[in-house]
Parts: sequence; structure tokens; C-alpha cells
Amino acid sequence: MRRVKAPYRCRVGLPPWRPGTMVRGTQGRRQQETFMLQEVRSSHRSITFAALLAMAACTLDGAEPLPEEANHVIAVVPMTGEFSAAGVSRLRALMLGLSQVEAVGELARPIRLHLIDAGAQDQVETEDLLRAQLEELTIGGVRHVAAIVTSGTLALKASAPIALLDQIPYFEVSSGRGLDEVTLDAAADRTFAFRVGPLAIHEPRLITNLLAARQGEASWGRVSLLRGQYVHDKMLTRSMLGALEAAGQAGRLTAPGVVEMPNEGPFEPFIDQAMLAGADIIYYAVSGDDANLAFLRAARDRGFAGKLITSDQLAGAGLLEPDLAAYLAEGATSDEGRHFMSRRGPSEGPELAAFEADLAAATGIATDHFAAYAYDAGVLVGLGLVASHEAGGDALRDHVLRSSIGGTPFGYGQLADVVAAIRAGQDVDYSGVSGWIDFAFDDIHGQVTPSSYHVETAVPVAPTAFGYRTLPSPVGQY
Repeated sequence: MRRVKAPYRCRVGLPPWRPGTMVRGTQGRRQQETFMLQEVRSSHRSITFAALLAMAACTLDGAEPLPEEANHVIAVVPMTGEFSAAGVSRLRALMLGLSQVEAVGELARPIRLHLIDAGAQDQVETEDLLRAQLEELTIGGVRHVAAIVTSGTLALKASAPIALLDQIPYFEVSSGRGLDEVTLDAAADRTFAFRVGPLAIHEPRLITNLLAARQGEASWGRVSLLRGQYVHDKMLTRSMLGALEAAGQAGRLTAPGVVEMPNEGPFEPFIDQAMLAGADIIYYAVSGDDANLAFLRAARDRGFAGKLITSDQLAGAGLLEPDLAAYLAEGATSDEGRHFMSRRGPSEGPELAAFEADLAAATGIATDHFAAYAYDAGVLVGLGLVASHEAGGDALRDHVLRSSIGGTPFGYGQLADVVAAIRAGQDVDYSGVSGWIDFAFDDIHGQVTPSSYHVETAVPVAPTAFGYRTLPSPVGQY
């Protein structure tokens, strides 16, 4: 059987690594620190000390079990390169979630985590590594893989189509950008794809609620929908158009559909067209920070005096530059400026605070924005293994769904209780670190709580300083 060079194998319950700790290998074993260090050197990418320790944890102290003797999870995350710090945090959070379920789940087989560094090669090479790893874990045509977990767009696009085709439960734990694109026209079963945290694709629903709530107010009348040429732009504006039609708001559109623009501009002709059509509001979707800034500057330069609304955009420093921020915040009424963006809300609350403290204590690594999603994915995979009696494929998928919809509610820190309830045959509803997790069987995006989203508007916070303020309900009630 062909051996795969790049992935590292992890025992998910390994102790935390601290400076000075060495990984000891035994001659003849396949997992040795020399193998790991050679692999790091061969990547020709920079690597942080924390990433090195995290990959050091992905070696085995003992003989590797046969494929059928363990519950295998494959993680495809960036451990080298630009996003290595985030990859480290998410990998250790995933390991923490899996190990905590393993500790209380009384599983017949151990959980083994296989790591593929998505930062060390391109998408095609990552796909090849994943396929090779799957082949290594295949016996008699049966894939012995419980789940595939990814972080980042490259990892997602390399892994999601393969996971869905093989009907392996698949979790994306970063922004999720691209999951809708990958699965939009997929022939494979979309119900195997899970997004633990909220996706941008839901944000237009909030915008529709905002438009409906403000209808009749001055400067909240007619709407133009403009988008760039990327699939993500098409998805957002398609969702926006559908939401407007479903809410009976389509009559406010200045054109019967969505107007397409070159993603890099020029945007001025399309803004002029919207202004001539009497648009009070322009909803726009263009991919990339530079394109977004160029669109806003074009609106400023053309003298558009209405509302500018978008989705899936961060309040980056460029938006707050005085030359642009003054325009975005001017004409404010009721403390609202010209520019509005719907956003996935920042996770907060006692569960998140407890998780961050636990992760730091267990690993010595600080959390990043999406580490909670990685932890929740690990827990859901583990609960699926418990409920399905360590089956894979559609059985594990079904039990992941059942552990997050309906039943007795359980929250963070109650894993022993939720496992006991599952063992007793009870229906459970696991609440993740980052909020209630609800998956609809036919909806890869899941049904997430309104509190996961909000709408912000540009406002002046000082004579020469600008920021963004979150609008109150009913915007978040969808």
C-alpha cells in the first residue's frame, strides 16, 4: 500500500506542548520528528515556532493502528505560510474538541487526526495529497474516514468536492467563503457539507429586512442591485434578489434583475445608470478589498447621495480613511451614515470566554476568530461517532444533524452529560461555543440564530474620526 509523505498523524489527546519539549521517535516507526522536520524544510515556506509544535503533536508515540482500527479524521489546514498562525489555533481547537469527546465517549476505537498542510502547496497538490491519504485509509473499497475538516479557501476548494463525491461528512471552519460556490452545482450529495459558523450567504436576508423596515422613509425608496463577475458576487445578489421577491419588495427595484459590472471596474457608468433610474439605495457585491474601495470611491466621485449597502465586507482600515469615511458617514440621520454592511457578528458570551480560557490552558495557544468553529466541528464529529456507534458516511451525517436539532439542550462544558443522554437514546440539541448550531437536512448553510448577524453603519465618532455602529432590531430578526 502506498504511503503518503506529507500528512502527519495525531493522537488527539496528546498533552500540551511547551518550549523545550522534544518529540521522541523510535527507529522503524513511520512517525518520527526527523520526518516532520524534513517535511517542514521541503515546503520552502516560513513556519512559526507554534506551528512547529503543533505539527510535532501530530506524531504518534506508538504503533499506528490499521485503518479499520481507528476513527480517522483528516484536517486540511494551513500550517505554513501567511495563515499559519490561524491554522495552528484551529488545529489545536479541533484536537481539543475531538479529545474531549473521546475522553467521555467510551468509543471502541481511538480517534486519529491526519494533518495535511494546506499552506505548503497549491490546490492541485493539496487535492493529490488528500486523495492519497484517502486511499491509504481505504480497505476493500471502504473508506475508513469519519470526517474531513478544512480551514481556508484553498483547503475548501481542494477538499469539499472530494468529500461530497465520496459522501464523507465535511466541515469548513473558517470564513466559509467558497462553500456555496463549490456546492452550487455539485452532483454529489450536498447534505454531507456542514458549516458550523454563519455564512455570508444569509446576510442579504438582513438587508431585505432592513429595506422592508425602512420603506416609506425618506431616501429609503428605490433599489439598484449591482454585482461583480465572481461566483460569490452572483450568489450574494441572487440571494438578495430572491429575498426581495419573497418579501414582496421586488417592486422597488430600478431594473428587473441584477446588473453585472467588471469586477475591477470602471464602476462609474453603472453608478450613473443607477442614479438616472432614481435609485435611493445601491446594493453592491464585488469581491476583494481593492474592488470594494474602488466602488465606494467611484460612488463618492460621481456624487451618489443615497445609501450604499453590501454584504460580506469587513470594516477595514481603508474604509475609515478620512477622505472616504467622511463621505460614507455624511448625511447621517438618526446616527446613521450612508454606508451599511451586513456582517456575521463577532462571537461573544460566557461560553466563548470559557472556551478561550480552556484552549489557552490546554495548549498555550491563543484563539483566533474561527477557533471556536473548529472546536465545535470536532465535538460534532465526536458526538456523531458516539450516536452512530462509530459508523461513517450517511450514518454519521444523520447523527451529526440529530445532535444539533431539537431535543434536550446542552451547552459548552456539558459533554459528559450530552454523551450520557445520547447513550440513553435521548434527542439532544448541542449548543456550540459560538452559538446554537442548527443544520437543515437539505441546506448546507444551516439555520443559524439571528444573533449571529448584524448590520453596521458608518458614523462619526469624533470631529475627524469615523467608525461603524451596529443597528438594533428588527434588522437581526429573520
